[in-house]
Amino acid sequence: MMTFKELRLAKGLTLREIAKGIGVTPAFVGQIESGKKKGSISTIISLAKLFNCSIDEMTEILFLGSNSTDSLIRKETNDKQ
Repeated sequence: MMTFKELRLAKGLTLREIAKGIGVTPAFVGQIESGKKKGSISTIISLAKLFNCSIDEMTEILFLGSNSTDSLIRKETNDKQ
């Protein structure tokens, strides 16, 4: 699964260009890229349009393609103990 950063780099876009394209700050896009934030539904829709992919694909990239997956796995493991 491709990460958001990998997708951004593959498209040759900067954080600033993405931020301008979807109406948020570059810092917010950086938080999305690092997995600290996921964004609202409208942000996900805007990103999908910007990257010319489906909302489902963008959701998978943001929720499954990031390092946040590791923390979800750790949480589930800890919950079972």
